[in-house]
Amino acid sequence: MFSELLIAFFAPLGVVGLLSLVGIVAFLDAMMFPFFPELFAIIVFLSVPDGGILWAIAIIATIATTESLGVSALYYIVEHIRVPERIKRIASKYVNILFVSDEKVVIMDRVVPVVPFIGAFISLCNWNYRKAITYNIIGCVAKYSFLLAFAGVLEYYFTSGIAGDVTLILVITIVACSVFINYVWDKRRKIYQLQ
Repeated sequence: MFSELLIAFFAPLGVVGLLSLVGIVAFLDAMMFPFFPELFAIIVFLSVPDGGILWAIAIIATIATTESLGVSALYYIVEHIRVPERIKRIASKYVNILFVSDEKVVIMDRVVPVVPFIGAFISLCNWNYRKAITYNIIGCVAKYSFLLAFAGVLEYYFTSGIAGDVTLILVITIVACSVFINYVWDKRRKIYQLQ
């Protein structure tokens, strides 16, 4: 598995190497394409026996920081290039069919990813940057706190292998739900455009 190769590469660097891996994955996920930082966070968390709560806090802080940097980098790029008005209208229409249509989309996107390239949407929809980044940090902390606490509880009662497998199933379920919700919203968007 690709994640195991990356961990094998970064693990000799110790805690700093593992946190760097999680940070790089979170940054790339926020800026470019889905890289499933949830999976890496859980694997890295479970790879340090007796890491405990301080290890979880370090992982959560790393992810919240690097995801915010990735979102900010994409925001900066989109702010400084000329984006056609048509693209801005499409982005606004897409966001308007969601449950919320302002900066709160960012916090929703941290729980169930429905908006790709959130940094670009912050710029295109003229959202308040500080508010959006604050929501991003809150969403990251909440999401990863839950995931790592869940993995920690499972590891306490079961072996690391079982804890990792069950938590991985949870992550896959979240991603599957996200894909399904995106599909439903895409259908809804197409209906909305026909009216």
